Amino acid sequence: MRVEHSVDIARPVERVFAYTSEPENDPAWARAKTQVRRLSRGPTAVGSSHRETVSFLGRRIDHTVEVVDLQPNASITWRVEHGPVPGTIAYGYEGVGDGTRFTLRLDVDLVGPLALGEPLVRRAAEQQVRADLVTLKDALERDPG
Repeated sequence: MRVEHSVDIARPVERVFAYTSEPENDPAWARAKTQVRRLSRGPTAVGSSHRETVSFLGRRIDHTVEVVDLQPNASITWRVEHGPVPGTIAYGYEGVGDGTRFTLRLDVDLVGPLALGEPLVRRAAEQQVRADLVTLKDALERDPG
């Protein structure tokens, strides 16, 4: 299942990338992520990993994700390494005027009961992603830094 949405943020690409490429910031804008714990040291880079707890459709999902691709100020992709829902999360960054078009793409392999409820899962994921992007836009545009 793929869910992909974009939002234009009135902040430079470098600022949006710096904020969204640090997983510790996720709970502030990605509502479903209730906890994030970095497993590797140093700045986010290919091979960096973190453990996160996600609350989705009333279920708690714990998984470990690893950065599998990173192009500074252009894109970053995480792959779920350990968890019940395999997939990838990718962020894209495109300069638009003085701002940034930020795209979030979620590709997951639904298995078991989730696969049977794919239309419901897709609808909920799309609503969640759209709401998260509004929160991200508001947070970054409110912050003068």
